[in-house]
Amino acid sequence: MSRAAADRHAPREVDGYPAAQAPESRATLEQLRAIMRSAAPDCSERVGCRIPIFGLTSDLVGISAAKSHCVAAG
Repeated sequence: MSRAAADRHAPREVDGYPAAQAPESRATLEQLRAIMRSAAPDCSERVGCRIPIFGLTSDLVGISAAKSHCVAAG
């Protein structure tokens, strides 16, 4: 099975993830996204496992929000 192109899930879908979260989480997720864009300006953004994932040649970081916290893991 071939892997989908990195741009298959446009950043538009990544935009939808923070928008669907509580306001407190939304601000933190947007800050994490800005940090990723600053640290790796050429990174791709996609939705995988229902969360935003940032990658270069492979996946680097995924971000998610839960009821009581936000997480960045990579």
